[in-house]
Amino acid sequence: MDSQEFLRLFEPAQKNVFFLILSIVRNKDDAEDVFQETALKACTGFKKLRDTSRFSAWLSRIAVTTAYDYLKKRRHHLDIDDVAIPYYDTYNESGEQLRRAMLTLNEEERTIVILKAVNGLPHKEIAAIVRRPEGTVRTIYARAVKKLSDKLTTPGKEG
Repeated sequence: MDSQEFLRLFEPAQKNVFFLILSIVRNKDDAEDVFQETALKACTGFKKLRDTSRFSAWLSRIAVTTAYDYLKKRRHHLDIDDVAIPYYDTYNESGEQLRRAMLTLNEEERTIVILKAVNGLPHKEIAAIVRRPEGTVRTIYARAVKKLSDKLTTPGKEG
């Protein structure tokens, strides 16, 4: 597999991968660093990928692992105002509510919600990415969606 094939697959996945990383590291500058590292790892490891139909799950696994490794090295906490909004280029009141609601989820819940709701991956692939049983991933996803729903439908409720 060549670099043209990699670029063809990577190009449409970039925003979702960046958003996934951003949801984990919770800082735009850090997310940009992790995204670059993820892209480099994916590009250099692409020739080892046997089934390009699994590219999205494979790339997500690299992104999640790289982001968690980065956090382990960095271990710092950010104020909520320093956290980037989880919409790529837009801002609105409902986006702010969703951002704050997402911040009430723990890292694993956020990662699973983004992999499912934003990246559209099936639970089975998410389970492989986060290295948890599929049933556990389904449960975590359901509970996280319920938490988000509760936060978004209860006016003034903060985490």
